[in-house]
Amino acid sequence: LGAPYAALFSLPKDGTTFKAVLAPGFPDALAGSWASAPADRSLLHQAIRKGDVMRVTPATAGPALAGLFSDGHGNDLDEFLIAPFTDRVSGTQACLLVAFPKPHLHLRVEEEAAQVLVQQAGLSIENSALYGFLMQTRDVWQAAFLSIPAPVVIVDSHGRILQANPAFLALGLGARLASAVL
Repeated sequence: LGAPYAALFSLPKDGTTFKAVLAPGFPDALAGSWASAPADRSLLHQAIRKGDVMRVTPATAGPALAGLFSDGHGNDLDEFLIAPFTDRVSGTQACLLVAFPKPHLHLRVEEEAAQVLVQQAGLSIENSALYGFLMQTRDVWQAAFLSIPAPVVIVDSHGRILQANPAFLALGLGARLASAVL
């Protein structure tokens, strides 16, 4: 988006404080002021409740939040785009925050790009969580399959043995069946 500052703020499902992941160069003081704002006044919470990209300027933020528009290094910021999303697997809520320095000509396409970025990020995070869950499930299935005391064989539609548990292998039939299928 051509912005010098970007950060991701996440709030675990039952959490009360945002955690920040900062792009290189994002000022710690600026991140701290965003992450530590009380929930009832937090623009991050407002964006999550709104559910759509929120544009924040000094005029829309009001005097109470005027301090957010300085990066702490003597540079004034012109606007923030806050794009919220939720990880539907873990329930974590998050916001992508993009800060633009003065002067900045706002373009609607920046909001659309931020929305696409968080949609892709949300899908990536959810897919990662689902993959982890599938791997865990696979490990539980494998342990259960191997511990069944009765002989069990899984075959494909052509009658080929795909998997056999130790009880089946102890019967000593595996080599004869494998050669018979070939």
